[in-house]
Amino acid sequence: MDTFSSIAGIVLLSVAVIPVVYLQISQQKKAKKRIERLAKLAKANQQILTQTDVFPLGLIGSNESPASKATHLFYLREGKNPTEVTIRLDEISRVELKTIYQENDINLPVELVEIHLQTPQKIYQISFFNQQETVRMNGEISIAKKWLNKIEVSI
Repeated sequence: MDTFSSIAGIVLLSVAVIPVVYLQISQQKKAKKRIERLAKLAKANQQILTQTDVFPLGLIGSNESPASKATHLFYLREGKNPTEVTIRLDEISRVELKTIYQENDINLPVELVEIHLQTPQKIYQISFFNQQETVRMNGEISIAKKWLNKIEVSI
């Protein structure tokens, strides 16, 4: 009976663990492919991508290095409105973090998290979270604040 119990336990454990491991591996491969797309965008602009963040609506990255400030910002938006954007940071005249709460009440859930970048030619919106496209928030505010600081230091 001990052998049967051991085999049954191993089978049940593998049935529970294998799908979780498979999902993690497939998500890692998907994130790697997304980062490769962002790296291709940087390479198309004769830049090397050194910093990235992946979030449900897209990816953001820059060519920042320890020796120098970033000169370019790269953004890929996925989902309903796919977009590829390269922004020269020396062209940015204004940057702001926009967080919109339901019914404009800070105690209610967040509806939208974006960074707005203004250049002489255009205003860019980098969306980190949109309640209409993403089910739940997973650290997008902290990612947006991190990139806001990086952009402010580089402009």
